[in-house]
Amino acid sequence: MTIAEGLYRAQFATPLGQGSGVVYFAGGTVGGGDSMMAYTGTLEESADDGIRATIRVFKHTDVPGMQTVLGTDTATLNFTGSQNGSGAINLTATNPGGGSVSVALTQIA
Repeated sequence: MTIAEGLYRAQFATPLGQGSGVVYFAGGTVGGGDSMMAYTGTLEESADDGIRATIRVFKHTDVPGMQTVLGTDTATLNFTGSQNGSGAINLTATNPGGGSVSVALTQIA
């Protein structure tokens, strides 16, 4: 299945908490963010029909009372995952703050 370019809702979780944001895929690049963090990187389909993504996550705004679910303000995450029959994408990576990061992506536009 080919990854459709467009805007996706990103729902993510780590042992430290959960959150959501948006990402945009176009030409193998990824960009997006939420109220505190920005995301940039690359995404590609692998030879085994899986998905690989390298995403740099960094804090762009201090939000009073809000903490990053990564446990750090800057990280580069190496995700692997797959796309299901409806086009939703599920990815996981090792979290620099401990445990793992899981992300569910659903196209919204």
